[in-house]
Amino acid sequence: MEKDAKKTDEIILEIDVARMFFAEEEEEEEASIVMSFKDITLRKQVEESLQQSNCLLDTLSRAQSQFISDADPRILFDKLLNNLLSLTQSEYGFIGEILYTFSGDPYLKTHAITNIAWNKEIKEFYEKNAPDGMEYYNPKTLLGAVMRTSKPVISNNPSTDPRYRGLPEGHPQLNSFLGLPFYSGKNLVGMVGIANRPTGYDERLISYLGPFLSTCANIIKAYRNDQRRKVVEEALIQANEELLKKHKQRKILSKRLIDLLEKDRHEIAMELHDHIGQILISIKMNLEML
Repeated sequence: MEKDAKKTDEIILEIDVARMFFAEEEEEEEASIVMSFKDITLRKQVEESLQQSNCLLDTLSRAQSQFISDADPRILFDKLLNNLLSLTQSEYGFIGEILYTFSGDPYLKTHAITNIAWNKEIKEFYEKNAPDGMEYYNPKTLLGAVMRTSKPVISNNPSTDPRYRGLPEGHPQLNSFLGLPFYSGKNLVGMVGIANRPTGYDERLISYLGPFLSTCANIIKAYRNDQRRKVVEEALIQANEELLKKHKQRKILSKRLIDLLEKDRHEIAMELHDHIGQILISIKMNLEML
């Protein structure tokens, strides 16, 4: 029966009590315990991996359910970010969409970002800009390297990384960083960034987060489709309003034209009536003179 598990140099040992007996020799009494040790490192790793996978699947399942229920994308991404930080044991991070300037340069617009405001000014800036998304354009940073290369960026010692450009005074310390791009087909549509995992970041974690990145990409794609649909719907509404407005204008113009024609007809009829009346009077007078 498993009694205890101790981790020594990354090796987990299972301690089993196999037998206990007492031996008596004259006045001396000795107690002996025989124990066996078994390396269960692999089993524990598998159990831990399964637990992590279940947590990830639960996160993605809840995200899908929230999206289907037409949840606000910003609320959805906030929850995804919180789950991502928990799954990776990271301190702070962001999830954002990759957009492009008119000149074709990529930039990041956040949909969720951890509030790490360290003074009143930064707090006010966060509260003002975070709801609509913060934008980052500098390609010569760790974050920019992801946008520039469209590849993952791992930096477990940023202070010696040539891509690191330092932090503003008062900013929480950056001990490690992981930036991951995600795609819709072959198109780069967004990225996530997380920082300060106690054990650092590695390729294994990148592989583990694959389904998470796919979910983010699908949400961004659906979000863009929804935005395009809203634009088309708004254009149709405006077009219908313009048509209705023009239709009303045509009705007004048609009524004015009909009124004008009716007035002209009446005036012409009156003129003809007067003219014919004068002719009849003239004929009558001529007949009377005969």
